[in-house]
Amino acid sequence: MVNVDYSKAYNYIRERILSGEYPSGYALRADKLAKEIGMSRTPVRDALRQLNSDGLVSIHPRMGASVRSIDVDEFSEICGMRMALEVYAVGLAARLRTDSDLKEIAHSHEAVAQEIERLIAVSEPDSHPLAGLTSELLVREDVRFHLAITNASRNRLIKKEIIRHHLLNRIVSVSSMLASEPFLPANRVEAVAYARATVTEHKLILDAISRKDSAVAKNAMEMHLQSDVDAMLRRLSRGESVQVTGSAPLYSPAPAAADT
Repeated sequence: MVNVDYSKAYNYIRERILSGEYPSGYALRADKLAKEIGMSRTPVRDALRQLNSDGLVSIHPRMGASVRSIDVDEFSEICGMRMALEVYAVGLAARLRTDSDLKEIAHSHEAVAQEIERLIAVSEPDSHPLAGLTSELLVREDVRFHLAITNASRNRLIKKEIIRHHLLNRIVSVSSMLASEPFLPANRVEAVAYARATVTEHKLILDAISRKDSAVAKNAMEMHLQSDVDAMLRRLSRGESVQVTGSAPLYSPAPAAADT
């Protein structure tokens, strides 16, 4: 059974990292956090150790814990690992998927497509190219599309690693750089085309899984992820580090408590 205090501490700290309330490099003092949450330091320390395993927190000997910072080189490596895992997983999913799996993948694909069209319809024509073309719902459904494919792969170890790497990819915020870094795409027409291209790429993956065509599914996933990674890395190319922040939690609740 999950320790209630541990679960509470884990979710409390994690949500504040993901929301940006605790920014990159923020010192996570167990005594201060325990006082904020209203519990002893032991479950807080356990939660920090788990968050360190999750990749959200860095623990330094004799210096304590802090919210993790990720430089561009490391972010590139994380993206590469995620790509390798997801391409392999989609190949498994194409071979092993059930009708129920296919229905879940298709549902998430349709949710992404509908939300993108809704955002395009309500966004201002003269607004910044990317303004209004994203939402928490879109991020959540996009993640669910990828995780539905991972579930269909029937490999628990790969699923665990994909979730960890997907989390690191999705929570990296570049908001502090956007004022000085060039946006890609450069205008709203390109932004709309890019958003709709995501839907097209998802459909190619879905169709290949539906046909149980592993080779085509892997190729489609690789092209889809590479496009996303290339765009992100171009935006980050002049930055020294990226901040580990993001929107609301996207994944499962607190895992079992760490051993003490």
